Amino acid sequence: MSANKPLDEHLQLIPNLCRVQAIFVLILFSELLVLILVLFSSPKESIAWDTFGTGSFYVQWVVLLIALTLCRLRPWLAKMRVFLAYASAYAVILLIHFGVALLSQAFLSSNLQQPWEWHWIVKTQLITAIVGLLILHYFYVQYRVRQQEQAELRLKVDALQSRIQPHFLFNSMNSIASLVDIDPQRAEHAIVDLSELFRASLKESGTLVPLERELRLCQGYLRIEKLRLSHRLKVSWVLKVPADHYLMPLLTLQPLLENAIIHGIQKRREGGEIRIRTFSVAGELFIDVRNPLPDQVQEEVHADKGNHMALQNIRDRLETLFPGRGKISGQIVGDYYISTLRLPLTPVDPAGTPQNQAKQKP
Repeated sequence: MSANKPLDEHLQLIPNLCRVQAIFVLILFSELLVLILVLFSSPKESIAWDTFGTGSFYVQWVVLLIALTLCRLRPWLAKMRVFLAYASAYAVILLIHFGVALLSQAFLSSNLQQPWEWHWIVKTQLITAIVGLLILHYFYVQYRVRQQEQAELRLKVDALQSRIQPHFLFNSMNSIASLVDIDPQRAEHAIVDLSELFRASLKESGTLVPLERELRLCQGYLRIEKLRLSHRLKVSWVLKVPADHYLMPLLTLQPLLENAIIHGIQKRREGGEIRIRTFSVAGELFIDVRNPLPDQVQEEVHADKGNHMALQNIRDRLETLFPGRGKISGQIVGDYYISTLRLPLTPVDPAGTPQNQAKQKP
């Protein structure tokens, strides 16, 4: 996602005018414009419907040609500076209308023997210049609004992510410190695992990574916790989704594993097993983490607020990255607590980058 981000943002300078919805809005807008012009130019007691029909036919040709041209030029405009891109789009609008105006006058002159009406060309060119300027100004305002929203999105995800990071930092450093004297080699491996986790945490907020990458980071985290909990921590993996085929937000699963250890495993004398399961249903990726409940179930469930805070942090993060589509839930099922991530099933293209889909944006 981060690799495609600059291009995607600049492509938003001009909306995708090839979409059916955009074409419908353009046609409706142009028809209303023609109707207003006809109403103002017609006598008060009647409406020149023949003029309206002819004007509609002419304007639709101009509008559709402009929309098609700007749609094809979007990748080219994306490489320009903002002012130059809009100036070029404005020039395209004026040139297309001028060309259509000349062709229409040439057709009327040769087939219907009507004289050239240069004043009509000048008048319609002036109207096109004004309307085109207003539309491009609207596009620019929308672009700046999207820029502001994306900046706020990045700041929000940064804040949410920074609230998650300290949890595993303190626990991991304590585990490593206890191993330095008694088992330096294992401590070294733990430092490598920890460095991988923090290298990932320095990635751009909202970065989507292959599921395989997230699982590998989680395995490193669990190895660190295994040093502290020893035989009390058991882990099982049930992976029913190709881990290298799909994407998920970086460091989203790890806090759930930390939750399972802090609020489940370490509060049991005999420890227990964490099960991580991945599967897909109807175009959505599901990841659930199951851990046994602590010994004092009622006291822990109602008194310990850390579990709910971590879930809320991740919930806010998913809502920021996938509005209305990213979910997290937690529930007690029998003697276990199950946290479930529910994400859009986002494929990885052959180059290993996210395929464009109608964002994020986390």
